[in-house]
Amino acid sequence: MDPFGWVLIAWASAFVLNLVPYFMPPTWTVVAFFLIAFQLPVLPLAVGCALASTAGRCGLYLTSKRYGRRLLPAKRQRNVAG
Repeated sequence: MDPFGWVLIAWASAFVLNLVPYFMPPTWTVVAFFLIAFQLPVLPLAVGCALASTAGRCGLYLTSKRYGRRLLPAKRQRNVAG
């Protein structure tokens, strides 16, 4: 696979890591892995992963805003409501 393909996979990994809220490794460890294992160019990797990470967190926010209350038990819903 060419380096651009690995960069795209790294970006997708950063997005998914930040979209899932539990038990995922920090984004920087995945970026460091791709940098060391595949000797990818630093600037596109870092900037793209930062943007993908931000997009993943925004997606997590929007998903939890829309569906989060429905997934909480009644006791937690009362706690969140105040």
